[in-house]
Amino acid sequence: MDGDMRKIESSCSLIERIEQLNISTPEKLTAIENVLRAQRFAELFLGLSTGISKLANVLVVKPVQRGIALISRYAS
Repeated sequence: MDGDMRKIESSCSLIERIEQLNISTPEKLTAIENVLRAQRFAELFLGLSTGISKLANVLVVKPVQRGIALISRYAS
């Protein structure tokens, strides 16, 4: 939860900084939209990488660990 709060604070401070820039309103809106789009993309990428990591753990790491455990059990 603390990480979520930091993301919100970080996003707000960036948006506040954009609002303080000496640019036109349409440019500010475009910049804010791009920041929000980038944040959504980063969250998607993080979720995807977490899912791939879990999948690799289930499909590769765990079976290899089980195989090594079986081999070492029979080797003893």
